[in-house]
Amino acid sequence: MPLLLAPIDKPGFLMRIVYRIARHRYGKVLMPLRVIYSRSPALLTIGLLIEWIRDHATILEPELRSLVVVYVASRRSCDFCGDLGLALAVRKGIRTDRFDQLHSWRSSPVFSPRERAALAWVDDILEDGVIKEETLVAARSVFSERELVELTWLQASEAYFNLQAHPLGVPSDRLASLGAAMTNDQRPTTNYQPPTKN
Repeated sequence: MPLLLAPIDKPGFLMRIVYRIARHRYGKVLMPLRVIYSRSPALLTIGLLIEWIRDHATILEPELRSLVVVYVASRRSCDFCGDLGLALAVRKGIRTDRFDQLHSWRSSPVFSPRERAALAWVDDILEDGVIKEETLVAARSVFSERELVELTWLQASEAYFNLQAHPLGVPSDRLASLGAAMTNDQRPTTNYQPPTKN
Protein backbone atom coordinates (compact mmCIF):
# COMPACT_ATOMS: atom_id res chain seq x y z
CA MET A 1 0.00 0.00 0.00
CA PRO A 2 1.48 3.38 -0.96
CA LEU A 3 1.96 6.16 1.56
CA LEU A 4 -1.07 8.43 1.11
CA LEU A 5 0.32 11.58 2.73
CA ALA A 6 3.80 12.96 2.25
CA PRO A 7 5.98 12.93 5.37
CA ILE A 8 6.50 16.35 6.97
CA ASP A 9 10.18 16.94 7.63
CA LYS A 10 9.89 20.55 8.82
CA PRO A 11 7.09 20.59 11.41
CA GLY A 12 6.07 23.26 13.88
CA PHE A 13 7.97 24.04 17.07
CA LEU A 14 6.39 21.38 19.33
CA MET A 15 6.86 18.59 16.82
CA ARG A 16 10.48 19.63 16.20
CA ILE A 17 11.08 18.82 19.87
CA VAL A 18 9.26 15.50 19.47
CA TYR A 19 11.33 14.71 16.36
CA ARG A 20 14.53 15.37 18.34
CA ILE A 21 13.39 13.04 21.13
CA ALA A 22 12.50 10.35 18.57
CA ARG A 23 15.92 10.64 16.90
CA HIS A 24 17.57 10.21 20.29
CA ARG A 25 15.39 7.26 21.31
CA TYR A 26 15.08 5.38 18.01
CA GLY A 27 17.88 6.74 15.84
CA LYS A 28 15.35 8.28 13.44
CA VAL A 29 12.07 10.16 13.30
CA LEU A 30 9.35 7.54 13.15
CA MET A 31 7.08 7.64 10.13
CA PRO A 32 3.80 8.13 12.10
CA LEU A 33 5.30 11.26 13.64
CA ARG A 34 6.07 12.58 10.16
CA VAL A 35 2.75 11.55 8.58
CA ILE A 36 0.09 11.58 11.31
CA TYR A 37 1.14 13.49 14.41
CA SER A 38 2.90 16.33 12.58
CA ARG A 39 -0.50 17.14 11.05
CA SER A 40 -2.44 16.73 14.31
CA PRO A 41 -0.08 17.00 17.31
CA ALA A 42 -2.94 16.70 19.83
CA LEU A 43 -3.38 13.05 18.77
CA LEU A 44 0.14 12.36 20.01
CA THR A 45 -1.02 12.87 23.60
CA ILE A 46 -3.47 9.97 23.19
CA GLY A 47 -0.75 7.70 21.84
CA LEU A 48 1.66 8.63 24.62
CA LEU A 49 -1.02 8.01 27.24
CA ILE A 50 -1.76 4.57 25.77
CA GLU A 51 1.94 3.68 25.86
CA TRP A 52 2.24 4.91 29.46
CA ILE A 53 -0.77 2.83 30.54
CA ARG A 54 0.63 -0.26 28.80
CA ASP A 55 3.98 0.07 30.57
CA HIS A 56 2.92 1.35 34.00
CA ALA A 57 -0.74 0.66 34.76
CA THR A 58 -1.36 -2.89 33.58
CA ILE A 59 -0.50 -6.06 35.47
CA LEU A 60 0.05 -8.29 32.44
CA GLU A 61 3.67 -9.34 32.12
CA PRO A 62 5.76 -7.38 29.57
CA GLU A 63 6.50 -10.37 27.34
CA LEU A 64 2.83 -11.29 27.06
CA ARG A 65 1.93 -7.67 26.28
CA SER A 66 4.56 -7.62 23.54
CA LEU A 67 3.37 -10.88 22.03
CA VAL A 68 -0.21 -9.59 21.93
CA VAL A 69 0.77 -6.21 20.44
CA VAL A 70 2.87 -7.76 17.66
CA TYR A 71 0.23 -10.39 16.96
CA VAL A 72 -2.58 -7.84 16.69
CA ALA A 73 -0.47 -5.60 14.45
CA SER A 74 0.36 -8.54 12.22
CA ARG A 75 -3.28 -9.64 11.98
CA ARG A 76 -4.29 -6.08 11.10
CA SER A 77 -1.48 -5.89 8.49
CA CYS A 78 0.19 -2.90 10.13
CA ASP A 79 3.85 -3.25 9.15
CA PHE A 80 4.96 -0.22 11.14
CA CYS A 81 3.15 -1.28 14.32
CA GLY A 82 4.45 -4.86 14.27
CA ASP A 83 7.99 -3.68 13.71
CA LEU A 84 7.78 -1.08 16.49
CA GLY A 85 6.24 -3.62 18.88
CA LEU A 86 9.08 -6.03 18.23
CA ALA A 87 11.73 -3.32 18.54
CA LEU A 88 10.29 -2.23 21.90
CA ALA A 89 10.28 -5.86 23.07
CA VAL A 90 13.96 -6.13 22.16
CA ARG A 91 14.67 -2.90 24.00
CA LYS A 92 13.02 -4.37 27.12
CA GLY A 93 15.30 -7.40 26.87
CA ILE A 94 12.58 -9.78 25.65
CA ARG A 95 13.82 -12.63 23.49
CA THR A 96 12.42 -12.37 19.99
CA ASP A 97 12.70 -15.94 18.71
CA ARG A 98 9.08 -16.71 19.69
CA PHE A 99 7.72 -13.80 17.67
CA ASP A 100 8.76 -15.70 14.54
CA GLN A 101 6.24 -18.40 15.48
CA LEU A 102 3.24 -16.21 16.24
CA HIS A 103 1.58 -17.25 12.97
CA SER A 104 1.45 -20.83 14.29
CA TRP A 105 0.82 -20.13 17.97
CA ARG A 106 -1.85 -22.83 18.26
CA SER A 107 0.55 -25.63 17.33
CA SER A 108 3.94 -24.24 18.35
CA PRO A 109 5.38 -25.70 21.56
CA VAL A 110 7.14 -22.43 22.46
CA PHE A 111 3.98 -20.81 23.88
CA SER A 112 2.76 -21.45 27.42
CA PRO A 113 -0.89 -22.28 28.17
CA ARG A 114 -1.29 -18.71 29.47
CA GLU A 115 0.09 -17.24 26.24
CA ARG A 116 -2.09 -19.53 24.13
CA ALA A 117 -5.15 -18.47 26.13
CA ALA A 118 -4.27 -14.79 25.60
CA LEU A 119 -3.74 -15.24 21.86
CA ALA A 120 -7.01 -17.20 21.55
CA TRP A 121 -8.81 -14.39 23.40
CA VAL A 122 -7.36 -11.80 21.03
CA ASP A 123 -8.04 -14.02 18.01
CA ASP A 124 -11.73 -14.23 18.93
CA ILE A 125 -11.93 -10.45 19.19
CA LEU A 126 -10.18 -10.02 15.85
CA GLU A 127 -12.37 -12.60 14.12
CA ASP A 128 -15.82 -11.33 15.00
CA GLY A 129 -15.64 -9.53 18.33
CA VAL A 130 -17.21 -12.44 20.24
CA ILE A 131 -15.37 -14.55 22.81
CA LYS A 132 -16.17 -18.24 22.25
CA GLU A 133 -17.19 -20.36 25.25
CA GLU A 134 -14.10 -22.60 25.04
CA THR A 135 -11.86 -19.51 24.86
CA LEU A 136 -13.55 -18.05 27.93
CA VAL A 137 -13.11 -21.27 29.91
CA ALA A 138 -9.42 -21.54 29.00
CA ALA A 139 -8.78 -17.86 29.72
CA ARG A 140 -10.53 -17.92 33.09
CA SER A 141 -8.31 -20.79 34.16
CA VAL A 142 -5.13 -18.67 33.79
CA PHE A 143 -6.23 -15.01 33.99
CA SER A 144 -7.97 -12.87 36.58
CA GLU A 145 -10.96 -10.79 35.52
CA ARG A 146 -8.75 -7.69 35.60
CA GLU A 147 -6.27 -9.38 33.27
CA LEU A 148 -9.07 -10.32 30.85
CA VAL A 149 -10.16 -6.69 30.76
CA GLU A 150 -6.55 -5.64 30.18
CA LEU A 151 -6.13 -8.17 27.35
CA THR A 152 -9.26 -6.81 25.70
CA TRP A 153 -8.06 -3.22 26.14
CA LEU A 154 -4.55 -4.08 24.91
CA GLN A 155 -6.01 -5.45 21.67
CA ALA A 156 -8.24 -2.37 21.30
CA SER A 157 -5.40 0.06 22.01
CA GLU A 158 -3.21 -1.64 19.42
CA ALA A 159 -6.08 -1.51 16.94
CA TYR A 160 -6.24 2.26 17.58
CA PHE A 161 -2.67 2.60 16.27
CA ASN A 162 -3.10 0.03 13.48
CA LEU A 163 -6.24 1.69 12.15
CA GLN A 164 -4.36 4.97 11.71
CA ALA A 165 -1.08 3.73 10.27
CA HIS A 166 -2.27 1.00 7.90
CA PRO A 167 -4.98 2.94 5.99
CA LEU A 168 -2.56 5.83 5.47
CA GLY A 169 0.07 3.43 4.12
CA VAL A 170 2.61 4.18 6.87
CA PRO A 171 5.49 1.77 6.16
CA SER A 172 7.71 -0.03 8.63
CA ASP A 173 10.74 1.88 9.84
CA ARG A 174 12.56 -1.49 10.11
CA LEU A 175 13.53 -0.71 13.70
CA ALA A 176 13.59 -4.36 14.75
CA SER A 177 15.81 -5.53 11.90
CA LEU A 178 18.12 -2.53 12.15
CA GLY A 179 18.39 -2.70 15.92
CA ALA A 180 17.71 1.04 16.06
CA ALA A 181 15.70 0.72 19.25
CA MET A 182 18.54 -0.90 21.14
CA THR A 183 20.62 1.01 23.66
CA ASN A 184 23.49 -1.50 23.82
CA ASP A 185 25.42 -3.79 21.49
CA GLN A 186 23.80 -7.04 22.63
CA ARG A 187 21.11 -7.15 19.97
CA PRO A 188 19.18 -10.40 19.81
CA THR A 189 18.62 -11.62 16.28
CA THR A 190 15.24 -12.42 14.84
CA ASN A 191 13.83 -13.65 11.57
CA TYR A 192 10.63 -11.67 12.12
CA GLN A 193 9.64 -9.50 9.20
CA PRO A 194 6.36 -7.61 9.09
CA PRO A 195 3.97 -8.90 6.42
CA THR A 196 4.73 -7.48 2.99
CA LYS A 197 2.11 -5.99 0.73
CA ASN A 198 1.61 -7.29 -2.80
